[in-house]
Amino acid sequence: MTNRPAISSVLVTRPKEDAEALIAQLEYRNLNPLLEPMLSIQVFEGPAPDLVSVQGLLFTSANGVRAFCARGGGRSCPVFAVGDATAREAEARGFDAVESAAGNVEDLCRLVQMRCQPGDGALFHPAGSAIAGDLGAALGRAGFEYRREALYAAEKTRKLSQRCLEEFYSKRVKCALFYSPRTAQSFGALALGAGIVDECKQVSALCLSEAVALAAGNLPWGGLVIADTPSQDALLAALDIELERLSR
Repeated sequence: MTNRPAISSVLVTRPKEDAEALIAQLEYRNLNPLLEPMLSIQVFEGPAPDLVSVQGLLFTSANGVRAFCARGGGRSCPVFAVGDATAREAEARGFDAVESAAGNVEDLCRLVQMRCQPGDGALFHPAGSAIAGDLGAALGRAGFEYRREALYAAEKTRKLSQRCLEEFYSKRVKCALFYSPRTAQSFGALALGAGIVDECKQVSALCLSEAVALAAGNLPWGGLVIADTPSQDALLAALDIELERLSR
């Protein structure tokens, strides 16, 4: 690991609950994590989800796992998670059987079709009030019964913090990490409103996927980098390469 002075800030736009492991990785790299969540998670009150005739749970985010557990959902159904971070959250919460698609919604759909049969029961998706992709339609075409219940809402942040603005004005921010199109769009709108568009020209935006990069492209970044695969490990590898490039 390069022994960099801890002067470079890296913008982290994930919700606070999702950012702990990422922040630890940045601090290990002797970087200064600038936590500026673009979303806050609000779990809806209500009874435990009905899992009668359900053969598996579909989790497309760690927030879905946390909301399902907060509502008293059972842990006995097999879990199919969109990615490794979501799978780790389910394992930490005590689910009996967890498998990761290690990718995106399309990868999750393929995993489900390999592991499940339409006649064995429904697939239950504990989700947020806003979702990306159309997992239900894809599984429906494959003959599966798909049930989705919104258990939480991800509320957009309304303004950037004073600390975030100061870090951009001082040009200490070298890179910004974006995990979803929604958070990238939200930051773009807030940056425009706060008048730090020119400051973004000195920052490299690192994106989890092409869709995220497209959403982040409304700002004139100094660089726009897409991870090789939609995983945190790949995004951090891209960050290491970009920081090495910037240090030359």
